[in-house]
Amino acid sequence: MAQNISLEGVKLVARMNNLILFHADSRLDAGMGHVMRCIALAGELNMPAGFLCQPNGAVQRLVKQAGFLFFPLQDEKGLYDQVKNLSPAAVVADSYGISGEEIEPVKREIPLLIVIDDLNDRYLPADLLINGNITAFDLGYIPDKRLLLGPEYVLLREEFRNCPPKKIVERARKLMVTIGGSDPLDLMPFLLNALSGLNLHIKAVMGPHFKTREKLISIAKRQKSFLNGFLELVESPDMADLMRWADLAVSAGGSTLYELCATGTPAVVLAIADNQVPAARALDKQGCVWYLGFHDEVLGYGFEDLRDVKEESSLKSLAQAVKTLAQDYFRRSRMSHLGQVLVDGLGTKRCAAVIREISYSEEIL
Repeated sequence: MAQNISLEGVKLVARMNNLILFHADSRLDAGMGHVMRCIALAGELNMPAGFLCQPNGAVQRLVKQAGFLFFPLQDEKGLYDQVKNLSPAAVVADSYGISGEEIEPVKREIPLLIVIDDLNDRYLPADLLINGNITAFDLGYIPDKRLLLGPEYVLLREEFRNCPPKKIVERARKLMVTIGGSDPLDLMPFLLNALSGLNLHIKAVMGPHFKTREKLISIAKRQKSFLNGFLELVESPDMADLMRWADLAVSAGGSTLYELCATGTPAVVLAIADNQVPAARALDKQGCVWYLGFHDEVLGYGFEDLRDVKEESSLKSLAQAVKTLAQDYFRRSRMSHLGQVLVDGLGTKRCAAVIREISYSEEIL
């Protein structure tokens, strides 16, 4: 288990054990995707690792449970100072908030800099760049560094590796609903309201960053499906097990979509951030998911209370999509197959192998 030790002690550990330092975006509005894929890569590398993140209780617990050190970072501008103090052998940076100007001095300070990216919306100097998205090849990366691009290199945890083909039932009856590790827009109540009339056993995931947990429980308890035991609110579940349980899913965009592909779980998708749209559209075009649109188009977003919802047609469109997919055995079968063809879950293993290859050839780690 991770230990709390002094800065001088950490410096000694870093230099003696070739510490790899992960800087993962852990802001509440960033969700948990950055942290989870960094934990997956750190576990696969099986080397001493520390996490330099914005102070966050849920993230700190996850990092320590995984057996890694945790160092608080107040803002991106402090990244260089922390790296200089800790003298790690390598840094892995996974944050939308960091700029090329902020990371350039970090690169000069350490032997190996790895960047995990999704957007190519700014230049990031690095020795190795990883983008496991289906859209990665379309982003025009400059080949001045080693590039690992596409779903072959998507960073997923070990439980999503080589999943067996999913058994597709004739009519779906078990639905999982996930909006990510946080719900900054408070959309889960709208989702549950939209789906409340369906005759499905629903398991809705409350992520560790949910701010309105009590409100969500209160809303759920007023629903007949909750009282009848057909709606469950689940906290911190084993996502791979939950996906194996589900016949289909309603999900936000982001890294969860690749987990759904790996497990062969058909999904109806809505985007909750602009950066989720390209991959959701591409996966829809590939036949792996059914992308409905941006959250405000799908849910009639912007109302203070469910009783104030005016755009009933938008809520019904989500329910109709789920109902249609639940009844469409052949479409779900095709989605499941195409998802597992695209994502075999071995991306983390492949990335770790390349990092070891670079490290050994350069005698870094």
